Amino acid sequence: MSDFNSSLPVRTEVPGDVAAKITDGVDTVAVNTDGSINVVVQDSGVSSTEKHIFATVVAGVPNTPNTVISYTVTAGKTFLLKKIFASGSGKLKIEVKTGTPASETTKAVAFTSTAYPIGDILLPSPIEVAAADNILVIVTNKDTANQDLYAFINGNEV
Repeated sequence: MSDFNSSLPVRTEVPGDVAAKITDGVDTVAVNTDGSINVVVQDSGVSSTEKHIFATVVAGVPNTPNTVISYTVTAGKTFLLKKIFASGSGKLKIEVKTGTPASETTKAVAFTSTAYPIGDILLPSPIEVAAADNILVIVTNKDTANQDLYAFINGNEV
């Protein structure tokens, strides 16, 4: 059995004037002096309209669902729902619904505790909501006394 620890010779000279280009016909990728290239991965929604919608309900009554966020997607657009957040001073149930007005369906549910009354839902794959459809965040106070309820959604309309 032989020991195969030899290295291959690397040619560092290129005969003639050779220039390799990576291009889409408009832009050309620059090559760094060490031979590497710089790459920026852009999320599909970054160049669209960023949305941050916030709302609150004052003195939410225990065990009563409250629609804290009700957002209708702009005509001709699709909303990429990426994050939902809700909080209060005590226990909560958070329900996220999307769909045709008056026929929305549940897409996510979260519960909080008195020790950690923050519901933070980050979606690894955005929920796509069609034009004229609704996004609802319904928060139910699960504590024993009235409490203010807060919520926001983040995403992009494309």
